[in-house]
Amino acid sequence: MALQNDEVVSRRFILFAFILFACYLTVSLIASFFPESFLWGIHHLAFFDPATRVILVALAIVAAIPPVSGKILTLIERSSEGGGKMNILFPLLTILAGAGGAWIFYHFRIITDMYGDSRTLLFSLADRGYGLADIFRLSENEPLSRLVHQVISRYTGLDLKTTFQLVSSVCGGLFLMAVCRFVKNLRTSIPVKVLAVFVLVGCGTNQLFFGHIEDYTLVYLAIMLFLMLGWNAFEGIRSYGLMAILLVIGVRLHMEMILLLPAFLYLGAHKVGERHPAVKRWIAPKWILLYVGISLIGAVLAYFFVFHADQLSTDLQTERASKIFLPLGNPLPYPHMYSLLSLNHLSDVLQEFLLTVSPGALIILCLGAMMVRSFPWRNPRTVFFALAGFYFVLFDLTVNPLLTMPRDWDFFSLAAAPVTFLAIALAFDFFQTRGSHAGARALAGIVLGSAIISCSIFAINQNASKAAQRLRSVGVWTYRSYFWGSAYMINVGLKMIPDLSEEIHERSRILRTISPDAAASDLEVSFLYQKLGQSYAMLHDYPRAAESLGAAIRKSGDNGDAYKLLALVRLKLGQFDAALDVVDQYNRLVNDPDVTEPKGLVVAEYIHYLMYLESTETDSTVIRRQLDDIQIPPR
Repeated sequence: MALQNDEVVSRRFILFAFILFACYLTVSLIASFFPESFLWGIHHLAFFDPATRVILVALAIVAAIPPVSGKILTLIERSSEGGGKMNILFPLLTILAGAGGAWIFYHFRIITDMYGDSRTLLFSLADRGYGLADIFRLSENEPLSRLVHQVISRYTGLDLKTTFQLVSSVCGGLFLMAVCRFVKNLRTSIPVKVLAVFVLVGCGTNQLFFGHIEDYTLVYLAIMLFLMLGWNAFEGIRSYGLMAILLVIGVRLHMEMILLLPAFLYLGAHKVGERHPAVKRWIAPKWILLYVGISLIGAVLAYFFVFHADQLSTDLQTERASKIFLPLGNPLPYPHMYSLLSLNHLSDVLQEFLLTVSPGALIILCLGAMMVRSFPWRNPRTVFFALAGFYFVLFDLTVNPLLTMPRDWDFFSLAAAPVTFLAIALAFDFFQTRGSHAGARALAGIVLGSAIISCSIFAINQNASKAAQRLRSVGVWTYRSYFWGSAYMINVGLKMIPDLSEEIHERSRILRTISPDAAASDLEVSFLYQKLGQSYAMLHDYPRAAESLGAAIRKSGDNGDAYKLLALVRLKLGQFDAALDVVDQYNRLVNDPDVTEPKGLVVAEYIHYLMYLESTETDSTVIRRQLDDIQIPPR
C-alpha cells in the first residue's frame, strides 16, 4: 500500500512539475511581447530576434522532454562510474572548472555599470581610503568589501573598476569550485546531484560574477559557503565553528548577512538538542513559529517607533535612505503609487525573485506548497534553510529600494542563496523519502530547460544593444511604479544607441508612451525632455531643441539644466532677448537671494555683450563666430 501511495505521489509530482514548467514558458513568451510591462523579471526573450527566441524556447522544451533529459542523465551517470579514478581526477577537474568559469565570467562581463550604484561607489572609494579600524565601526555597512578591493587595487596597480571586475570573476570561479565539491559530497542519486547543479548555477543572482561593480559579490559568496557548511553540519560534519567565523566576516563584508543569525542560532540549538534531548522540544516547529512571530511583532514596533518609516515628510532621497523601509502611505505624486502594500511594490518583489532565483528552485518551492503533505517540511535541515530564507525575503519585501528594484537587483539578490538551498533541501528530502527516481530525472530536465531561458540574462547584459534595450524597458516600467530615478535609467539606455537620429526617435517614442502617466509637475519627464532637447541640439536642429527644452521647463520649473540649455539654444538661433529672459529665470531660480551658480551670471553678461555687438551693427560674421564657439554639453 505504501509503495502504491508513493507511485501515486510520484506521478502527481511529475504532472505538477510539467504544468509549472509550461506556465513558466508561457509567461516568459507573453512577457517577450510586453518588455515594458510589470513582467520585467521574466521578459528576457524580448531582447532576442525572433529566430533566437524560437531556438531558446525549443531548446528549453527539448531539454525537459523525459527521453532527452534521460539520455543526458544517463551519459552523466556513465561518466561518473569508476569512483576511484573520479576521486583522483576530481581536484583537477574542480580547479579547471573554477579557472575556466572565472575566465568566462570576465570575458562576458556586464557591459554597463548602470546596475546598482557603481559610479557613486567608484567615486566614493576614490575619495576615501578604508583601513582596519573601519571594520570595527558599526556605522559602516560594508567596510571589509571596500577595504579588500582598495588593497588589491593598491598592490596590483589596477584601477578600481578593473579590480572590482576581476574580484567579481574570481569569486565566480571560487563559487563553481565550491558547488563542485558540495554536490560531489551529497549523499544522493546522480539525478538529484545534477538537479542541484542546475539550480545553483542557473540563479540570476550569478550576474554578480560577471564583472559586476558593487559591494555584494563577496558577501554573496560568503552566504553560499555559509549555507554549504550548514548543510554539512546536518550531515554530521563539524562545521559550526567555521560558520561562526564566516558569519562574523560576512557581516563586515555587508551588514545584510546578519539576517542569517536566526538560522545560525537554530542550528546551534539543534546541535545542543542532539546531546541534550530536553532541548529538542523547545525548537519544535510550533515553538519556531512562536519565536518568528515574536520577532515580527518586534519588527513592526521598530518600523513605527524606531525608524518612523510609515510616512515620508519629503520626497528627498536623503530621507528615503535614512528611513530604510518603505512607507505605508504613498509619497508619490498622482497618478503614481508605490508604498509598502501597493500592488506595484508586491509585483516588483515577485519579479525580483523571478530574476534572481533559478526558476527550477521556484518550481520546487511551488511543488512543495502544492503537495505540502508529501514534502518533509519539518525536517530540521529544511527548517534551517526556511529560517535563513524567511528573513531575507521579509527584508526584500519591506526595505526601500532607493534606486528602484530593477536597478538595485544586486542588493536584493542575496535572498536567492537561502531560497535556492531551501529548494534543494526540499527536493533532496522528498526523493530520499519517496524514492522517486523517475521524478528526480524528470525534474532535472525541467530545471535544465527553465535555466536555458533564465540564464539568457547573462547574454543580454554583456551585449551593448540588448542591455540598452532592457534598460529602457525596465526604465519605462519603473516610471509607472517606483517613479524616482526612472528617467536616469531610461537615459542611460538611450545614450547607448549609436545612431543619434535613431536615439531621438526612441526618445520621442518613450515620451509619448509615458506621458499619459505623467504627474502635473514631473521632474522625471522634464529630465527626458531636456535630454531630447540636447540630442536635437547636437544635430543642430535648434528649433526642435528649443521646443523640447520648453516642454522640459513646463513639466518642472525646478529643472535648472533645462533653463541653461534653452538659453544656449536661443543664442544659437540668434534670439538674444529670449535667451536673456531664460537666463534671468534661471538666475532667479538658483542665484536669488544667494549666488550658488556664478556661471548663470556670466552667461547673462555674455548675452548683454552679444546684444551690444548687434546694436552697434558689428559685422555679422563676428557675431556668428561668437555663436559658433558656444558648445552644447553632451547628453
